[in-house]
Amino acid sequence: MMKRYLGLACCLFLVACATQSHVKKETNKESQNIKGASTSNESANSQLLQKGVEKLKAGSLKDAIESHFDPIINDCQVNYEGKKKLYFGARTPVETIMYAALGGSLKKDTVVLDSTCGDANFFKGFALIDLGQVNEAKVFFEAAINWSPQNSMYLAELGNLYQLKKNWKKSLDYFTQSEEAAVFSPESIKTQELLRAKRGVGYNLTELGRLDEAEEKYRECLAVDKNDKKALSELAYIKNLKNK
Repeated sequence: MMKRYLGLACCLFLVACATQSHVKKETNKESQNIKGASTSNESANSQLLQKGVEKLKAGSLKDAIESHFDPIINDCQVNYEGKKKLYFGARTPVETIMYAALGGSLKKDTVVLDSTCGDANFFKGFALIDLGQVNEAKVFFEAAINWSPQNSMYLAELGNLYQLKKNWKKSLDYFTQSEEAAVFSPESIKTQELLRAKRGVGYNLTELGRLDEAEEKYRECLAVDKNDKKALSELAYIKNLKNK
């Protein structure tokens, strides 16, 4: 199941990278001023990540993990985890501001980086799924979400993992969060991420026997894209279920 989404996820990632305008934002708990900055280390990690994604697309899963994602994850752990400041990763300015506000509400010095640290965990989780290591993948999807709690793509993949486990209620929870978080997605991929989340919600509602709610969710998909073939197919499936 996960392989069906690998090409899409890689594509969305590369599109988001191309449109991402901010690199690093910092906010002080007193002034709450957001300042832009960048480091050569972050830039190197970003380049390493993109090479790792290309390795994934080529099917070199272990090489992508060991030579690209793991070095980034280790670097992020050394430089950011366990520090006094709060660290987040964001893909858009609005997501950056939201995390800065969250840090302010907690009265914590907050640094909002780009999404590289979270992406490295996310794509390692992706690779582990394709390697059949579902439980191990869960750890890295959760780590990605810790970096970016409002990243619709991360939340959807953890939702998909719980679908693999047939834990429909847990999956529904994460896809619902993913749908809500799509407001923070980059404009270039916002519709794709919103539809992915809505379809995930619909799928779980169907599995839970909540057919009317599932039908409504798929109709929401068609309100966004009237040609959504997956939503149309699921609506036909639900109609057949109701007619039995």
